[in-house]
Amino acid sequence: MQSNQLTVNNEQLTSKNQLLDRILRFAIDIISLVDKLPRSPAGMNIANQLVRSATSIGANTEEAQGASSRRDFINKMHIALKEAKESNATGAGITGGDHPGGGGFNFCNYFFFKKC
Repeated sequence: MQSNQLTVNNEQLTSKNQLLDRILRFAIDIISLVDKLPRSPAGMNIANQLVRSATSIGANTEEAQGASSRRDFINKMHIALKEAKESNATGAGITGGDHPGGGGFNFCNYFFFKKC
């Protein structure tokens, strides 16, 4: 029997709001991260790009909730995934591929719990 509940890294998401909450926490964490970047032209450019792509994930996911069709929903969620991949690439560039806590840091892994 197939369950209608989404399980992410052994954590059961009982509602779509849990995923949206996770995405919001991700955006807030990204904003905190970029506040620590140097105020050089390169640092500001990377910060702006990372904030744009990271906050776009939530915007596209929210927009998908009001999709007019299944195809529209899938398209909007695909755009959110592409933004997550962009955040991953940009984030890996500023962290040198490593999270300050040690080990490889994957921005997509932050809320999808998988490599993008």
